[in-house]
Amino acid sequence: MVKILIIRGNSGCGKSSCAQRLRQQLPGQTLLVSQDVVRREMLAANDHVKTPAIPLMKNLVSWGSTHAQTVILEGILKRQVYQDFLIELRREFQSDLISAYFDVSFGTTERRNREKLYPFSHDQLVSWWQPADLLGDETLIFTDQDSLNTCVTKLRQLLMA
Repeated sequence: MVKILIIRGNSGCGKSSCAQRLRQQLPGQTLLVSQDVVRREMLAANDHVKTPAIPLMKNLVSWGSTHAQTVILEGILKRQVYQDFLIELRREFQSDLISAYFDVSFGTTERRNREKLYPFSHDQLVSWWQPADLLGDETLIFTDQDSLNTCVTKLRQLLMA
């Protein structure tokens, strides 16, 4: 049975790095669906309730659920815009869906962002910041105390169980 993993959190918090490392470590076919790639690069779409990124991500996750062992959907996926879509995924995949949220401080986010090859500016991070944008159904919530390696290990263990 396919496992669906949703990784959410603020821009620059480490979720994309976690998703990429996890994909490299998982056995079998893993589909990584990045909200940034779909919305910005593929569609050049704005981030609003009727964004065309939602149906495309839904189709990609659906395709992955029949062609891959694991599907990782990662992005900011802010509640205000994506909540209905994420609830729909939870209903469809139920216990085969794992949801993780990076609930890290702005300071930690800024530090992790500086480690990126192309970091965002301080002003960009401030303008995008969504404090505690939880859905309430998270399987795991990562905090400042969780290193990237810890996050990857915990998620890999859940996916392999």
